[in-house]
Order: sequence, then C-alpha cells, then structure tokens
Amino acid sequence: MSTKPDVALYFPRPYSAHRPVQGAPLPLLAISSLLDKEGYGIKVVSNNLHERPLEKVLEHCQGAVCLGISSMTGYQIVDALQVAETVKEKYPELPVIWGGRHPTLEPEGTINSPYVDVVVRGQGERTFTELVHALTDGKPLDNIAGISYKLDGEIFHNPERPPEDINNFPAMPYHLIDVKKILYSNAFSTRALNYVSGYGCPWRCGFCSEQTAWHRHWLAIKGDRMAEEIDRLSKDYGVDTIVFYDSNFFVDMERVRIFCEEIIRRKLKIQWCDADIRIPRLLKIEKDMWDLIEASGCKGMFIGIESGYQPSLDFIQKDMKVEQTIATFEKYQHSNVKFSCTVVGGLPWDADQKKTDELIETDLDHTIDLADRLVKLNKRNRLVFWLFAPYPGSPLYKRSLDIGLVPPDSLE
Repeated sequence: MSTKPDVALYFPRPYSAHRPVQGAPLPLLAISSLLDKEGYGIKVVSNNLHERPLEKVLEHCQGAVCLGISSMTGYQIVDALQVAETVKEKYPELPVIWGGRHPTLEPEGTINSPYVDVVVRGQGERTFTELVHALTDGKPLDNIAGISYKLDGEIFHNPERPPEDINNFPAMPYHLIDVKKILYSNAFSTRALNYVSGYGCPWRCGFCSEQTAWHRHWLAIKGDRMAEEIDRLSKDYGVDTIVFYDSNFFVDMERVRIFCEEIIRRKLKIQWCDADIRIPRLLKIEKDMWDLIEASGCKGMFIGIESGYQPSLDFIQKDMKVEQTIATFEKYQHSNVKFSCTVVGGLPWDADQKKTDELIETDLDHTIDLADRLVKLNKRNRLVFWLFAPYPGSPLYKRSLDIGLVPPDSLE
C-alpha cells in the first residue's frame, strides 16, 4: 500500500450552470501523470463527474497535501474562487495551487488573491510534480522553476521553466476518472472523448494567447504513440470518436502521416474530428495525403478563417489571404470532411469609436458574404461567429489597453 498522500484537484465549471460540461478535465490529468506513477492518491473533481462537486472537493481535501485548481480566463475563475474560498475557510493551512492558462498569463493578479498560495506558470507536468514533492517533504519552494508563491506575506516569482518534450511524460491517466460517465455526443457519435496531442502553436494570431503562454513553441506526442493511446482508449472505454483539443494539430505533416497510417494498420474503428488546421496548410495538402487522412477516420476539421475582409486578417496578423480561404473551400467542396470554421468580429481597431464602428460593420459585411459563399460550396461547412474578447496575453489585449480598456484590478 502506498504511503504517499492524496492530491486533491478541481476543474472549475467553464461556463454558467445552464450549459452542460463535456469531456475530461485534461489539464488535471496532464499534471497527474507523473504523480500517479509514483503512487500519490490523485482525487479529480469536476462538475460532470460529480453531482455535488464542492462537497467532493472538501471531502478529498481532508488529509491531502494540497488542492490544485486549473483555470482559463473567464467563467472558470468565478467557480474556482468560490471553491477556493470555501476550502480556505475549512482548511486554512492547506496549500491552494492555481495553474492553467489564466495564472500563466496573469501570475501577479492571481497570486495576489487571498485564496491562492502558489501559481504554476506554463507547462505544469514537471513543475507541479516537483511542487507536490516539496510540499510532501516540507521543503522550501525557492528552487522550483515555473512557480510564483507567497512566503511570510511576500510574493516570489521563480525563474521560468523551459518547455519539455511531452513524450517524456506518461500517457494521460484517464483511469483516474470515470470515463464512461463523461463520454458525450457530437455530430458524429454518442461516445466521443476529448484528447490533446500537442501544446502551443508557432503562429502569431493577434487575438490568441498561445504565443505568450508557449512563446510560439509547439510540443507534440509522436504519431505512433498517439495511435497507441487512442487504441487503448477505444478498447478500455468503448470510445469511438476522438475530439482533438490541440491548438494546431497539423504543424508537422509527417507526424500526421504516421498517425493515420498507424490507425489504419491497427484496423481501429475510430473516428477523429475537430483537428485544428490553418488555411494555408490545408490548401497545400496533396491528394494522396488527403486520401490517407480520410481513410484513417477523419470526420471534421476546425479552421480559423476569422474574416472575409483582408484588412482584418492583416490587423490580426493571420498571415493568410481571403483568396486562400476561397481556393481551399473550392478544392474540398466535394469532401466528406466537415469544416467547422470560426470568424471573429468586433476588433479593437481604433480609439476613435466612429472609425471602429465603421470598420466593424465593413468587416461583418465581407465576412457574411464569405460565409454564404463557403456554405453554398458544401452544405456540410459550418461557421461560428465570435465576438472579439481582449484575452490576457494576446497582442490585441495590449492594443485594447492602449485604446482605453481598463484592466481588472483583482482576480475577482
């Protein structure tokens, strides 16, 4: 029997209560992979795994070495603060650790909260493991790269931790959760599961925080290992559709080729979808490669076309042309792969509100015209319209501050 203590982990609700939570809490599984191998008792709580998640968190915090919380910017902060405050009231000495996208991008604002003791910045697998070791052994935290922490009322920011090859880490420990409880329905299946095969993105889209969080690094699982892990998920849990959560799946086409060939070689009855791809990459795929992708079970791709107005694409540094989008959809107009495309409107053009309003309207007109054209080429194509949000860590967040956005003064 292991003598290692428990580690309590909570994945906050990503949106308000009217919308159901789907999928596995991948950030928590990622930071658990090494600790699980070492024999720590990992207790994962999320809203789609437990009917009363707060009660379950409080139960697991009893005797735990820490509570870890992963949070994106947005609604997750609301839920995370409520849980962290309740935990602090009942277990005031228990270290509460925050990680994930928001603490990485806003470590100062996060660590200043009375409900945060330590912030894990950036890639968390190695950092969180070392942190749990230190807390277990009662050792100081000053030599752990990639964290910010409080000590005697003072805040310390340790040096950054360089990105590490994720092939060094074990597979996501899905066995820590009741996978069958969180399989969900999408356009292709009733037994879909989310999966991530890579972190980061080498591109520089102005609305996106990937370039700040990962410094334009891209880290990915090897193609043959990816197929092996998906094979295991299919056999262990009856998963028949993998939904990719990568920010950019198709950075390395040789990796994609190996993955597809391995899926076919193993005769896996698996579908995969929502793999993120850029228009310039999709336009250049040759027929033999496309045939391989389809034969391996690809049913859908996720594409950021962003706008039908070239000045908007230039403004957000998308590094592509509207004409490329049109040419791409003409090339694949008879494909069976469903293209789910995102566009973003309401950009922070100028401090002059009238000028901004005019540009937003022009952008929208061009984008609706493009959307109409793309759907007519293939009725399977879908477009999702997003309103620009000034996301911390993105270049357009700084732009928004420059033209008048007042930033939040606290985590709350």
